[in-house]
Amino acid sequence: MKKKLVFLAAMCLTVVMAFAGCGIALSGGPGANDPIYGNGSLAVRKGEWLYFVNAFKSYETVNVNGNKFGDEKLSGIYRTKLNANGLVETDDDGMPVGAELVVPQIAGYENGGIYIFGDYIYYSTPKTLNDKTGVAQRGLYSFERVKLDGTEHKTLYFADNVSSNFQVVYQQVGEFVYIIIRNGTEVRSVEVGLKNDKVYNRILAQDVVSVAFSQSDKNTSSFEQYVYYTKTATIADNGFDGYQIMRSKFDGSVKDDVIRSVTDNLTLNNVKNSRIYYEFGSKLYSTTNFVTSHQYASSGTDKITPYFVLGDQNGVNRGIVTNYESKLVRFVSTSQYYIIENSVSEILTVVGEFVYFKQSGSEQVFRIRFDGSGAKEVVINSISLQINSKNYFDCDGEYIFYFNTVENSNQLFSYLHMIKIGAQNEESELFSKFIGVLDETDVKVEE
Repeated sequence: MKKKLVFLAAMCLTVVMAFAGCGIALSGGPGANDPIYGNGSLAVRKGEWLYFVNAFKSYETVNVNGNKFGDEKLSGIYRTKLNANGLVETDDDGMPVGAELVVPQIAGYENGGIYIFGDYIYYSTPKTLNDKTGVAQRGLYSFERVKLDGTEHKTLYFADNVSSNFQVVYQQVGEFVYIIIRNGTEVRSVEVGLKNDKVYNRILAQDVVSVAFSQSDKNTSSFEQYVYYTKTATIADNGFDGYQIMRSKFDGSVKDDVIRSVTDNLTLNNVKNSRIYYEFGSKLYSTTNFVTSHQYASSGTDKITPYFVLGDQNGVNRGIVTNYESKLVRFVSTSQYYIIENSVSEILTVVGEFVYFKQSGSEQVFRIRFDGSGAKEVVINSISLQINSKNYFDCDGEYIFYFNTVENSNQLFSYLHMIKIGAQNEESELFSKFIGVLDETDVKVEE
């Protein structure tokens, strides 16, 4: 009976998809002033409503001129209302019910992630086009916006030529949303009005060597409303050989503002809590003013990269955490560091006071406080192959989202699963649940 119920749910979603593609508004939904949690991840909550990517689909599967709005349901964006316990409603067979398709276009792919600002969802989607010689160019990106009820779809910007050095962040400043795109040596800003349909597309900087910007989705600090970058300086153009550290405001009102000149290579990495993180002489530093700097570790960056910034709290620099020689280590300075956990294979993310990680020789995912207090906790009992990268794992502090195959299915695709941290079922196991809709090809038919 379970398989028949799943099949019927899949059939019903075909109808929902048809309505969503035609721009007919879904009824109900979150309030305008409901709080938003988890921007930039695989699932975002607004009030009691969860908007999520249903399943993973690689950009390599997109056909030339395919993936138009209205074509997709497997890897589209769905919504569902959480119950009083903050969980997805299920039927008598334990299968999720009530999911509605909002965005019929691929959103769950290698660089997927969704944002909600105001009454709209912002996301990117993969495209494939033929070049002038007829060779398919895959991994191109289109940036889209759709209202929370599935109407008013709009393409904001299409990157028809993508460099291997590609970075994107979405940020709200006042009444505007900015999509900041670093594509090779160019930095671009796509400005979208929250209260109107106007889109401004502008180049902020060209010929950049390194770039850093805040990863926060809402920036109230004027320090973090800039893109920081380095450019090569020459005697002919600048009077010296070296690099210039520059900045541009998101809206382009301040552009190519030189804040320091250096004779040696300096690589910008990150911006957080009004502090810029950068590499200089193969060492990691941060600064608030480029006059004085703070060094984190005596080892070179080859030993501590990638690292996660903890940022400042009440004026105190809390340092970074990294996988250092297969150990979870927090570096505060060159002389102050703490080994938090041994035998770590990968750090997945840092949220609040916790570091989420995988441990060598284990199929579980753990978390532990980065100050070392308390014991490590199991948050996922068994992982799938799709979780071997932090791109497929997200956490907002209350929920964990990750891709996995679904039991009692043909296991052709990986679907989004949800864990509410601290929630347990009757066997006192962590409550992990598939929350979306199976593709028809993944439904097992009883013989």
